Amino acid sequence: MLSLVYLITLMGKILLWQSNSQAKCAAGCIMVTTQWFEASVEDPMASVKDIYGISEAQAEALAEAGVRTTSQLLEAGATSTGRMRLADEARLTDELVKKWVHQADLMRIDGVGPAVVGLLCAVGVCTVPKLAYHDSDSLRRDLLAYAEQNTGATKVPSISTLEAYIAQAKKLRKIVHH
Repeated sequence: MLSLVYLITLMGKILLWQSNSQAKCAAGCIMVTTQWFEASVEDPMASVKDIYGISEAQAEALAEAGVRTTSQLLEAGATSTGRMRLADEARLTDELVKKWVHQADLMRIDGVGPAVVGLLCAVGVCTVPKLAYHDSDSLRRDLLAYAEQNTGATKVPSISTLEAYIAQAKKLRKIVHH
């Protein structure tokens, strides 16, 4: 029996769809039964604590303002008005909230986590649009130069990985507006 499982996100919930092929009918078609399961995961995005450079106190201030995940941060900080409101509620600066929103936006790219965001920001590539219009060769040179000067720096991604990040950044739906 063939069993396929699909992972689908819908309205902030993760749904699993299991399809089991049961039998072939006389005309050659396949009869299929399906089942839906709702996973008990509240939010598939990372915690705001995972954002590069955020302290426990700052993460707690965001949590008190109702923002615990990067997706909640992106939703609350998608516009300049939203970022100002969040900064006021969390008693943080507008610039700091804006920086974190852009970092959370970069983390939507497959393979880009807090360490890669930290590297990218260290060389001035702190937003999805900046990454989208960057050249992979020059970006890698900048990252290698930074890593050479900073012994604790994360391993620099390969050219092909950077090209994949850039390609995703170009296709990513714009969420953050100024």
